[in-house]
Amino acid sequence: MDYDLLTRPLTAAKIRRQMDADGLVEGVVPIELDDIIDNDRDRVMELLSEALVDSNGLEDIEYELVGNDGDMLHILVRGDASSLVEDEDEEEDEDGDEEDY
Repeated sequence: MDYDLLTRPLTAAKIRRQMDADGLVEGVVPIELDDIIDNDRDRVMELLSEALVDSNGLEDIEYELVGNDGDMLHILVRGDASSLVEDEDEEEDEDGDEEDY
């Protein structure tokens, strides 16, 4: 196995560090074969997004099967996480805008 398999989704800090200039982030995530078989394409995209960034907000998702362990597929997932970081920035701004009285 010549890749690192994520055992949990990337944290917000890791997303920021790994994002390229276009907002793309990637990682290899495990997903059960049954999850692929039992769900439609949109739900599978949500599952891949959740496995990578702990949100279904990853956009423009690309994926590639890179390995497996029995029925557990190892899928390289790549997508645009810039909207996730923007949402986080807005939340931080809202928290930081409180005025002292």
